[in-house]
Amino acid sequence: MLGKIRDGEVDIFKFSVDFVNTKIKDASELFSAIEKAGMRFAYRDRGFENTMLSINQDATDEALRKVFRDLRFRKAIAHLIDRGRLVKEALAGFGVPQDTFISPFSPYFDRQANARFDFSIERAKNLLDELGLKDTNGDGIRELPNGKPLQIELLITETNEARVNTAKIIAPIFAEAGINLVTATAPGQQVSQRINKRPPEYQFLIISILGSAISPEDFFAFYHSTGPFHFYKFSDAAGKDVPHYQKRVDEILVQLTIERDEAKRRALAVEFQKLTSENLPVIWLFSPGFYLVAKPNIGNTSALTTLDAAASLGLLEVLWLRSSF
Repeated sequence: MLGKIRDGEVDIFKFSVDFVNTKIKDASELFSAIEKAGMRFAYRDRGFENTMLSINQDATDEALRKVFRDLRFRKAIAHLIDRGRLVKEALAGFGVPQDTFISPFSPYFDRQANARFDFSIERAKNLLDELGLKDTNGDGIRELPNGKPLQIELLITETNEARVNTAKIIAPIFAEAGINLVTATAPGQQVSQRINKRPPEYQFLIISILGSAISPEDFFAFYHSTGPFHFYKFSDAAGKDVPHYQKRVDEILVQLTIERDEAKRRALAVEFQKLTSENLPVIWLFSPGFYLVAKPNIGNTSALTTLDAAASLGLLEVLWLRSSF
C-alpha cells in the first residue's frame, strides 16, 4: 500500500491501527506517505476496538476477590488511569481516549449520563485508605486484610504493542499509590484460554471487544449476566451475589431487545450508561484509531463522519469526482 500511495495510484482507502499487524512504526510511515501524497483524512477517530481494563471479580484469591468486588477499589483504579497520556505515549497518538463503551456517534449516547473519574493519584490513595488497604511495614506496598502485599498480576497479549506500552506506563503509577502491579505477557491464544475458564485465570486484564456500540444491546453478550463474554464476573450467571446494578442492567438489556418506542429506548440506554459507568464493572481505556483517506479531488467525503459510514466504502454513491480543484 505504501508504494501505491507514493506513486499516486490510490484515490481513497481505509485502514486501522491495531498495534499487532499495524504497529506504531508502520502507522508513522503510512501517515508520512499520506501527507507527502497530499491526501486528506475524511475520518480519523475511534475504531472498532474498544479497549478496557478488566478486574476479575471472580479471582481465585479470596482476599483479592473481596477487594475487587468493592466499588471503592474499582473507583480507586479508575482514578489511576490517565487516558490522555495512554493515547499520547502508549498509542503514539494513533487512537482516542475512551471512558464509555457506547459510541459518541450513537443517537443513544449521553455524555451527562457517564460518570467521570478524573486522573488523581490522591483520590485513589484516599479510597484505598478508606478500604483499610494500608502500608503497615513501610515498604511502599499496601497490605491486604490478611497481611499479604497488595500485588496484582496484569495479563496482556505479548504481541499487542499498545497493551505492552500501557502496562509500562501504568505500573509506576500504581506503585505510587501503593499497588504492586506485575505484568504477565502471553500469546493471544493462551490469554483467551485463561479468560474462558470458570473462574477465569487472571486478576487484571487489558483486552479489546470489537463493535461500533451504537446501542447497549450490541454488547449484550458482554454485559448481561448470562453472556458468554461476561468474563469480569462469570459467577453472575449462577444468580449468587449478583449486585443490584447488575440485575437492573440485565433487565434493561432484555427490554432493549424488544422495545421499539425510540423515546423509551433512549431512556433505557441513558440509564444503562449511568449504571455501568458509576459501578465500573470494567474500566474503559482507549480505542485504537480508524482512518479514511482520500485525494482532494474526491468530493463529499465530509458525509463520512461516523465510524460505520467511513468503514462502509460500499456507500460510494455519496462521493463524486471533482473535475478541477
